[in-house]
Amino acid sequence: MSLALALLASAAQVATGSSTDTMDFSRSYVVWIATDRGRCTFFMTDAGEDADQLTETLRQNYNASAGIEILTDSDTPRRCVAKAEKAVKQAGFSLFRVRRGTDADRSPGIP
Repeated sequence: MSLALALLASAAQVATGSSTDTMDFSRSYVVWIATDRGRCTFFMTDAGEDADQLTETLRQNYNASAGIEILTDSDTPRRCVAKAEKAVKQAGFSLFRVRRGTDADRSPGIP
């Protein structure tokens, strides 16, 4: 790769914020993904929502600049993760990450 292309690629990565390794998610929101009989359900509170409802809830009630973590478990289907990513993007969140959730992450009422 030429030096010019390497610099361009580096600048593009910074401009898009594609690396979340150094981002602070300590004050971000959390959405859990659960599946039941193949259906993807998303939880911000104890009320499960589909992807369209999640997008609308995020738009109406949450500040997109705070960021959001999409939490999974060991058997979360990739298609459910993709739906969650699409929902948070459509709601205006540009800072988000997907990671395996732990019991410490789980709020009361979240399955």
